[in-house]
Amino acid sequence: MTSGAMTAAAPAARFVDVFGLHVFSDDLAVIPIGGPCATVSTISPNSWGISSRDDEFHAALQQADYLVLDGVYFGLASILLLGRTIKANQGPDVFHHFMRRLDASGGRAFFLGASDATLAKIAARAAQDYPRVKVGAFSPPYKPAFSAADDALMLKAIDAFAPDVLFLGMTAPKQEKWAHKHRGRIHAHLAVSIG
Repeated sequence: MTSGAMTAAAPAARFVDVFGLHVFSDDLAVIPIGGPCATVSTISPNSWGISSRDDEFHAALQQADYLVLDGVYFGLASILLLGRTIKANQGPDVFHHFMRRLDASGGRAFFLGASDATLAKIAARAAQDYPRVKVGAFSPPYKPAFSAADDALMLKAIDAFAPDVLFLGMTAPKQEKWAHKHRGRIHAHLAVSIG
């Protein structure tokens, strides 16, 4: 879905246009976990600065299904320029929100990014905090850009686990660009960039 197209679950009133970006301004509970893959990204002063010099990243942010506010800069700009507030949904809030929903439904979460040791710690902590969530993970190679073979391995690992939510922890802008590029091939209901 591009910023100009809204689904029934995400009417235009739930978004505020700031600096050419369509920022989500509602409770995360209205984001459905179902249907084809939708992307959730965060916008902060840092990501805005990077996107001003990286066209691919800027396009990924513009075309995210849900671009949530992670920092006060866009919230303040919206108040000053438009007289509208934007609901803050910072990265940790987004992560815990979706994990709570998956825990309530016995859902599946897949973590893509970080080292095997870090992913093992995430899985152990998730088992404590969200015991009903089934957790899978894959550690991609550490490199500036992924090859087609790397992408195929990551997508195969995601497909094999069949998650409801894919959490990407590869740092911005790599994770947002990867989700944007592969969204049509990601077999998860949500691809959430949290790194």
